[in-house]
Amino acid sequence: MSDTEAITPFRTTIHWKGFQLTKCHASNRKTTYRCSLYRRGCKAKLDVMTDGRVNEIRFSHSCNDKIIVISSDDEGGGQSSGVVV
Repeated sequence: MSDTEAITPFRTTIHWKGFQLTKCHASNRKTTYRCSLYRRGCKAKLDVMTDGRVNEIRFSHSCNDKIIVISSDDEGGGQSSGVVV
């Protein structure tokens, strides 16, 4: 799983291919994560099997939001701006 950081049963959020996902269900067979923008309508889900395999065929992302990069402007009085990548 080179597209994300190490997943453990204790993590509630992970990053996968530029998206942030939140744990929504865990069983003896798999752990299911859903897009963190679920409440805004994105239905994307990711299944992580106990042997480490990943199934991302549940739903595709409809949010189109990738990781937000925050940069600070040292000369502009410490103002921060967010950019969607």
